[in-house]
Amino acid sequence: MIGNPPFVRNERLPPDDRMVLSDIFASIKSTNTDLSTYFLYSAMRYWLKDDGVLGMVAPIGIANTGMAEQLRIALRKCSIFHIVSLEWMAKEIFPDADIIPMLIFARKEAPVKEQKLTIVTGLRHKAELRQAITEENFFKQHASQLDYEKWLNLSPTGDWPLEVTALDMPILEKLKAQPALGTAVKASFAVKQGAEAKTLRLAVETDRKETEIAFLRGQHVCAFSLASDEEVVDLSKIEQVSDASIWKDLSFYRDNQGQADQSGLGRYDYKPEGLVNHHPSDTLCCFVPEIYVTLLAAVGDPLEVCANNSVLVVVPLKYSAHVIAAIINSRVARYFAFLLSRSAILLRRRSTWFPRALKNLPLPDLSDDQAKHLHRLALDANALSQGVQLDEIDAYLSMTAAGVTMTKAGFLGLKGSGETIDRDELVSVSRKLETTRLRVTAVGKSPAGSRCAERFTAP
Repeated sequence: MIGNPPFVRNERLPPDDRMVLSDIFASIKSTNTDLSTYFLYSAMRYWLKDDGVLGMVAPIGIANTGMAEQLRIALRKCSIFHIVSLEWMAKEIFPDADIIPMLIFARKEAPVKEQKLTIVTGLRHKAELRQAITEENFFKQHASQLDYEKWLNLSPTGDWPLEVTALDMPILEKLKAQPALGTAVKASFAVKQGAEAKTLRLAVETDRKETEIAFLRGQHVCAFSLASDEEVVDLSKIEQVSDASIWKDLSFYRDNQGQADQSGLGRYDYKPEGLVNHHPSDTLCCFVPEIYVTLLAAVGDPLEVCANNSVLVVVPLKYSAHVIAAIINSRVARYFAFLLSRSAILLRRRSTWFPRALKNLPLPDLSDDQAKHLHRLALDANALSQGVQLDEIDAYLSMTAAGVTMTKAGFLGLKGSGETIDRDELVSVSRKLETTRLRVTAVGKSPAGSRCAERFTAP
């Protein structure tokens, strides 16, 4: 059975079709099951005879999203023997869609003991996919044979880790054996505004009310520190939002205001009022952007900083917020999460992180001295991170200050005669330029000081 099924989310199907499919596929459906999961399930369950072989194109969400969780459980009864991730060539294969494809090959038979699975990783172009088919040595460079059962059980969330190689397996198994970070934190999304909420406005310091605090989005979270706010949220109107997250009730933080943990070990003498089923070990929290290429964590005071649900908020239940930020920002945590817990990455520009990824990170076995040391290192990293932040305009002016004279254009000050800048206007400006080509690298507010380069060329 060879197939390339339609990749259509449940929410985009006609209502009548959704109802029928939900009844037929009740055992694997979720709130937003992709139509391709029904094809894959039907092929393995109904269309193939015993020992029949399946080769199918599927969205990468089959491997690592909640909508396909029940399908992955069902497919454990079959023998998947070959998976090829096409993640790095997604746009070349489907240029007009954001779908990231994978190839899955399986046999309709129960897996046997010590069965092997071949994972092919790192193919970046269709030409390399062809090369992997025709050239044995090239294929060996990108293929790993893994123990099928160990691979199925490697991810703490039950995902299929498509980028894992044989060299990664023993390291990841050892890390997975560690206690989970979820035993030391409570992770959730920050505030979901909703369409009806009227709680935000642009930040103006001179006009800020006592009930207003900074309101951030994912792009304002840097490694160890938070960028300056552009909006404020009025906490006196927080009941208007769809989900207020921890800002629904800040009584714990108000009762213990100004008593942030300074040791790294966490404090356990706080007044417990205000929070249900957990007692924070610090009055500070960690903020993590939902979408970025890697994990990032910064520390903030929920009495001073709020965020929307493009940010995950992490409440420490053990250690200080700075220690938790150091763990999340560590290379070990990023390595573990990238291989086992990310939902997807598109052309290496973004990953999507959910609370479950944070909860399942390995928690190191820290001595008191190590926790104190991590706390101090995180404070130093916070100071360094704040010291290097530039916004786009500052970076541009800094890079062009030495020996370059030019007429500014676009957001740099050029004014056109209408709503758009006409080509003739740009031509007239070009005559005033002393240089015809300038490369500017701007370090913006993006997390971890990521760099974006633009080439400006005079007409």
